[in-house]
Amino acid sequence: MESIGEKLKTAREQAGFNLDQIARDTNISKHFLQALEDEDFSSFAGETYIIGFLRTYAEYLGLSPEELITLYRNFKIQEQPIPLNELLDKGEKKPVGLLIAVIAVVVAGLGVGGYFLGPRLAAGISEARAARAERRKDSLSGTVYEMKDEIMERRFAAGDTVSVILNNTKYSISLTDVSDKLTISAPLGTMGINLGDEVLIDLDGDKKDDIKLLVRDIDVTGTEKAVVIRLDRFTLSSKTAVAATLSAQEETSELYKTEAPAAAEGTAPAAAAGSLGAATLPSRKVNTLSLLESPQIKPISVDIIFRGYCLLRYVSDSAVREERYFHKGETFRLDASKEVRIWISNAGSLKAKISGVDVELGRPGEVATRLIAWQKNEETGSFTLNVVPVY
Repeated sequence: MESIGEKLKTAREQAGFNLDQIARDTNISKHFLQALEDEDFSSFAGETYIIGFLRTYAEYLGLSPEELITLYRNFKIQEQPIPLNELLDKGEKKPVGLLIAVIAVVVAGLGVGGYFLGPRLAAGISEARAARAERRKDSLSGTVYEMKDEIMERRFAAGDTVSVILNNTKYSISLTDVSDKLTISAPLGTMGINLGDEVLIDLDGDKKDDIKLLVRDIDVTGTEKAVVIRLDRFTLSSKTAVAATLSAQEETSELYKTEAPAAAEGTAPAAAAGSLGAATLPSRKVNTLSLLESPQIKPISVDIIFRGYCLLRYVSDSAVREERYFHKGETFRLDASKEVRIWISNAGSLKAKISGVDVELGRPGEVATRLIAWQKNEETGSFTLNVVPVY
């Protein structure tokens, strides 16, 4: 029977994935992915981590999570040692009288030893407790790291602090505790962050996010509790870069919108059958998606669940353009009569459902622009709801 590691590795290689790519997509450390394939379960802090990572990895590869978890549990049962003492003869019993006499001698010895050595042992215990308290105090004070660049990723210990300079003012993010999750203390409060989650932090209280923090790995197996985190600083330049890319695609969309022929009365706008504009790189080329067909135009609904930080700009039925930053876990709904145009800073950070149909709008980190519109089929006279890429 194929083992857990063989199933994972075979499925990954058949799909053409590498561990670095999967680590980025699943937020599971490459070290743990390799450990699952090698069946090196000693690398994990506990069974909860093993089952959680195994489930996520299996779902990513299209395997059955329950089947792999069952294989893992069977593997653990086989590893447990056989209780030989239960299988062997216990031998003849020792005389009860002799056993009682031995116990009496031991108890008497302990009583005498405790009388003379008790104070000395108590003093030693007190000294040990004081030393442990001092070490704990030192570990809580930790090391202060200054964030000098827009991105900082490294291993931190519990008690470490990240110092951030913002508008000539120094702010601190303290890593107060590392357990099954990371607990941080920031200027506006304390929060707990689970493995693989990301949070946005407002340092100066201006209701604008300054830092994005992602927990990549948690290690509580050794004497020092540690965590690997990535911090992204939202500087003016980084925000401007995203906005500039979206604006360039938006201008292209508006250009083609202006030059498109006027639609007949009662029909949808005449969007191109293929894409709007042209992709200079083959890897950027995206095909038009046809979602629905109807004898008449119906209202369009766009429901979005955000899985990460994202800037979204949108226009519905040629109305005023709007834009908004969304955080992980937020939802958004947009309704239109004939068409919707959207510009997305991170297409892989959201899950979209357009008029009831699940649609993938792009890859993680991809800046994407899409036109969602009803288009008339001149041959049949019916209308098709299409998602058209705009370059």
